[in-house]
Amino acid sequence: MNQGKTLRSIVIINPFSSRNYLSRELKKNNFYTIAVFTPGGIKKLNLYRQPVLKCFDEEIVADNNIDRIIAVLRKKNVLLVLYGFEVDIDIADKIANCLTPVSANPCETSFCRFLKHDISLKLKENCLTAPNDLRLDIDSADVFKQKINHVKFPAVLKPELFTGGSRNFHFIYNSGDLLETVDKLKEDKRLCSPRFILQEVITPDNYKNNIEYYYSVDSFSYRGEHYNFSVQRCFKVREKKQVTIHSMEQLCPSDSLYKMLCNHSTKVLKSLQHYNGFAHTQYYIINDEPVLLDFNPRIAGGQGVVSNMIELCLEVKPIDILKKCVQGETPNLCNVRKKMGYMLFIRKNPVEHLRNIKGLASDYSVKYLGLDTLRLYCITLINPDSEKCRKDCIRVLKSFQLPVPELYLENRVHEVF
Repeated sequence: MNQGKTLRSIVIINPFSSRNYLSRELKKNNFYTIAVFTPGGIKKLNLYRQPVLKCFDEEIVADNNIDRIIAVLRKKNVLLVLYGFEVDIDIADKIANCLTPVSANPCETSFCRFLKHDISLKLKENCLTAPNDLRLDIDSADVFKQKINHVKFPAVLKPELFTGGSRNFHFIYNSGDLLETVDKLKEDKRLCSPRFILQEVITPDNYKNNIEYYYSVDSFSYRGEHYNFSVQRCFKVREKKQVTIHSMEQLCPSDSLYKMLCNHSTKVLKSLQHYNGFAHTQYYIINDEPVLLDFNPRIAGGQGVVSNMIELCLEVKPIDILKKCVQGETPNLCNVRKKMGYMLFIRKNPVEHLRNIKGLASDYSVKYLGLDTLRLYCITLINPDSEKCRKDCIRVLKSFQLPVPELYLENRVHEVF
């Protein structure tokens, strides 16, 4: 695509999550796409063995001289700056405030949009519930051992930076277990940072048979207006040492649970001063109230599979919402789910297996998620008839000898709890 005088540019700082999807959909809407990779972003790509793909109109591999990056981008007719991943958010904010100040997030609060401990503190400061956690530097052994004397176990140890694909997420059951895990992490030559978060394990409502229920909300914000356009119920299998992604289902916008989570998501976005850009937030339901599990200030990951299911079920395209906003129009959000959808995550190629399941009533597709830490195949099931889709989901899970969430078996898919 040749950049004309009137063509507006979207800059994505460190595109990683769903970058092919993001690039493709922006180009379809006649935006000129510019990817900027900072030193931290390159480190992230190297960690996951991902190359700098030539999928954007222009790609800039930058050094630490922010002024030089800004000088180059000033000539590009930039309309909006987006986060591509939760790394070097502070650099992205500085660039956005220089180029597009009316649609930039404040630099003084950059830290509370990507540092997990600071996210928790900021939410509590705004009277929102967040899990208790502790920031640890695994290289500082003496300080480390002093801090963990007051930890309530079980807990989850996870990186504060360079997260994704559940890399280096560990369930910890006691202090000895923690020290043993830390010793193993120190031997990992690909560990990008010694900074970790030890977060208390909270048990969501309806946690049964090692299946964990949580919710994800997808949103786009522009100049302080927040548009929550999808809520999904997610299921994970909680194993001894880690959590494995299991399946996801698209909730209906008319459900009271859907509305409650959207309202809470808006409060979280305001508290973290995330006024512009995509966000993918995750919540537990504890005592009938949402509790933030994770905050990702960018479009949903999984190489676009989440966004694709949203489009199929709700007929809402995330990039259409962005386009409406930057054109000064109010986006149309879906009030009715048009089709039911499930995503199932399988560790081996399911194509031949699916062909042998006779009588599936739902349309399905398969996408390989090829990160070295997340070698999964995603099966997407879509059907206008929610009951037929539910039954197909159960059949596929059972055929792979995977546990079936109780909500599926008891036909309580739409239950609000």
